[in-house]
Amino acid sequence: MSDALEALRAEFPTLRERVYFAGQCLGAFPEAMLDDLDAYASSLRSRSRAIPAWVERWEELHRLGEQLLEAAPGSVYFRDSATAVHAALFASIAPEGRRDRILVGAGDFHSIRYLVGAQRLRGFEVIELDDGAGVSPGAEDFVSRIDERVRVVAVSMVSPRNGALLDVRSIVDAAHAHGAIVVLDAYQAIGIVPVRVRELEADAVVGGFHKRASPSATSIPVSRRRSSPSTRAGSPTGSCSASTAPSRRRPAPPSSSRACLRWSPSTPRAQASDGCSRRVSTGSARAASSSRGG
Repeated sequence: MSDALEALRAEFPTLRERVYFAGQCLGAFPEAMLDDLDAYASSLRSRSRAIPAWVERWEELHRLGEQLLEAAPGSVYFRDSATAVHAALFASIAPEGRRDRILVGAGDFHSIRYLVGAQRLRGFEVIELDDGAGVSPGAEDFVSRIDERVRVVAVSMVSPRNGALLDVRSIVDAAHAHGAIVVLDAYQAIGIVPVRVRELEADAVVGGFHKRASPSATSIPVSRRRSSPSTRAGSPTGSCSASTAPSRRRPAPPSSSRACLRWSPSTPRAQASDGCSRRVSTGSARAASSSRGG
């Protein structure tokens, strides 16, 4: 093991204690994260006076998310879980005449499959593709089922069952050729394999940090900046649409685990407030740039 990697591992308390293979469930976190949590806890005493400091940290978090995913500025925002993100996305999509099918893998994450299955109540025909062993099939099976009846293709970039890496781009190209929307679940992929959203060109990419670098369930939805008459302009939650840029309204203070939306770039920079205005530490920044919930 190189000296650089050894030094990086030393920043993670769990890795100093044991050999850790449970990253698929809950990732190890860096020591600096505990310092950040302590600073946030201290800032709560300041109530509304801490908002400028929180905003500075949110801005940094969004920039790190965009850097991690090689995403366009303003295309990344945060929600409380991947399932909440998928719920908001599917709430913005309705059947269009005979285009009423959703393709999903039988081996995809269970909460997402339950949510997709519920779309039958909204008039969709949901087709679960199975390889015969309860695991999602390969890209060629998805591509062979995409036609003018398909409205949405919901796929996982990396299988949560067997770790198989999907050839996402071939599915995206086939779906777009038939006018379908692609919702890509990259939760198991982020921090493990490169996730370059501008190259993948999925209509929405959903991911998160806690498999790699945080105990939280914060999720990262990314939407493409393209005009699409096939998606509605919003959703009942007001959170996102697969065809729109993220909201630009200023967020409320994070008094719960609910994550924020984007805010105006003109928001003033933070001033010192109980130690919470400091920049993201090196350890936290590295963790955020390397990082499922619901």
